[in-house]
Amino acid sequence: MVVIRSSRKLETAFIVVAILALATAPALAQQGSVLTTLENQVVTAAKGWETTIMNAARSLFWILAGIEIGIAAVWLAINAASLDAWFAELVRRIMFIGLFAFILDRGPALAKAVVDSLFQIGAGGGSASPANIFDAGIRVASKMSEQAKFGLWEDNALAIAAVFAMIVVVVAFSLVAAIFVAVMVEMYVGLLAGMIMLGLGGSSYTKDFAVRYLVYAFSVGMKLMALVMIAKIGSIASRIVLPQGSASAAAPIPRISRSVTLSMPSRSA
Repeated sequence: MVVIRSSRKLETAFIVVAILALATAPALAQQGSVLTTLENQVVTAAKGWETTIMNAARSLFWILAGIEIGIAAVWLAINAASLDAWFAELVRRIMFIGLFAFILDRGPALAKAVVDSLFQIGAGGGSASPANIFDAGIRVASKMSEQAKFGLWEDNALAIAAVFAMIVVVVAFSLVAAIFVAVMVEMYVGLLAGMIMLGLGGSSYTKDFAVRYLVYAFSVGMKLMALVMIAKIGSIASRIVLPQGSASAAAPIPRISRSVTLSMPSRSA
């Protein structure tokens, strides 16, 4: 009797979970738009800091460049260098400062190009966003819910498995979407704040920080490429699970389709 009662309680619990999962599916689907709104708010807030950071980076660059030239001149004077040595050192410093001044000026655009290129490689010419990933999980879970039918003459074991699968799918796609949002925030905020590192290119002692900014942009692009590849694979899987003929089954689930605009805030003139 104890075993029978326990099994009935367990079955009742699964029925309740299934009902809740089915009832909240449309509400969860609407959360995809929240991710899009969050991304847009981050982009808008980040653009407000662009001019301030770039002005600070330029000031830092030319201060360090002046110190670099001053130190070089002092060492040449101490060593009583010839006119040829002075000229050679001047040309070398001009080339060094000119190179990193170009990186300072075009660094944000170069970082954008790196991230965009890696994104296009991962997307294969398509598009993806956190909302797309989340909605794909909801569509797959909605299709699985058709198998969650409890009753005296129904296959309750299959229904329980379907409920577990729905939960796993929603959680998995939600995690991927959350990671996607985190990487997008890192791209907009991290690369924008990292512009100050370009100002450190004015000195030969700190130039490595400016180079690391471009390396950091490459690492962010690699993360996006991997996540977009996961999103594309999930999209293909969802199309397999949801064939064209069963599109009406997922009709209550809103589908948000928006391309990811991988662009750093435009550089101020």
